Amino acid sequence: MLDAGWSPDEHIWVVRRTVLDVTQPFLTDTAVELTTWCGAVAGSAAARRTSVVGDRGGHVEAEMICRFGARTSTSSAT
Repeated sequence: MLDAGWSPDEHIWVVRRTVLDVTQPFLTDTAVELTTWCGAVAGSAAARRTSVVGDRGGHVEAEMICRFGARTSTSSAT
């Protein structure tokens, strides 16, 4: 989620919801193009949007909602 401005070294992401909207099935498509972007940013969450378009009309829109928290160290000194 670098385009949301958050570093993967500082945060851990948990997928809360994924929605797929199949507007046209991929019946005869032989190639697809994926486009993805940050759809929204809030104080503790972000949305990732993805559009999948086939070369013969297949089309799926997807949205993933993620929540994040600060990454904590799991190591302990002995």
